[in-house]
Amino acid sequence: MFPINSEAQQFLTSLNTIQTQLNTAEQQVSTGLKVNSASDAPDELSPILQLHTDIQQNQNVQNNLNSVQTTVTAAQQALSSSVSLLQNASVIATEATGADQTATTRATLAQSVEAIQEQMVNNSTTTVNGNFVFSGDQTQTPLYQLDLNAPEGVDLLATATNTNLVQGDGTTQFSASLTANQIFDDTDASGNPTANNVFAALNGLRTALLNNDSTGITNSISALQTASTFMNNQLAFYGNAQDQVTSSLNNLQNDSVQLQTQLSSLQDVNMTSAITELTQAQTQMQAALAAQARFPQTTLFDVLPAPAA
Repeated sequence: MFPINSEAQQFLTSLNTIQTQLNTAEQQVSTGLKVNSASDAPDELSPILQLHTDIQQNQNVQNNLNSVQTTVTAAQQALSSSVSLLQNASVIATEATGADQTATTRATLAQSVEAIQEQMVNNSTTTVNGNFVFSGDQTQTPLYQLDLNAPEGVDLLATATNTNLVQGDGTTQFSASLTANQIFDDTDASGNPTANNVFAALNGLRTALLNNDSTGITNSISALQTASTFMNNQLAFYGNAQDQVTSSLNNLQNDSVQLQTQLSSLQDVNMTSAITELTQAQTQMQAALAAQARFPQTTLFDVLPAPAA
């Protein structure tokens, strides 16, 4: 076996070095990354992995907030509609106090109030993506159904718990939902309707109209105004929730930009430099191969003695 001379060994070492540089440059240009494996930058691997984790967590919170924003918007629309319904009921109540009203005309007005009650119950069972917006933790269960024979004009199907808090930016958590029990059917500690009870106010007006009860109709005007004020307060709650969601989304989006910038500084390649290095490596490889072609090609037969004639 013939040993490789020092010049040949040096050439092979240089060729391997150039090939490694060429492979690295080609990978960086094709991926746009200067760190493609742990061996590329061992000291930077941990912060890069942490940044990827932070970016994913940030995106998860944003995705959830976008879903919450859709739900809050639906709740606002439902409560805004409910405020309008109570105003319409107040107009009917005022009209029903007119001197020209009779039992027959008031019975007709009662039908209009019944339609309002039905719409109000529908608002209390608003859904988004198959989930009941005002059912708290029991998102698959409606809390009320219309029942004009019931004292408040509705049947209570369930009393909801509402323990869910929304994760905002950083460590911020906040409530972004109320239950239909709280909004439409406010009661005291004994379970009796309070002056804020929306269902009770509407059913009180309808009952007074059907009974041609002038005093009851007059009293219902005040009850509807109180319920309307209460409903506006619940609408304001969702307005505040919407502001919190929007603020958190804005902050998270800003954080996302900063995290991506940090990640880019650690792992993204300077494309101009990478292309320059690739070109240089290709040039060096071509020069090395050209030089190899000029080396004398000595074989074993070149050093063996010629056979005897």
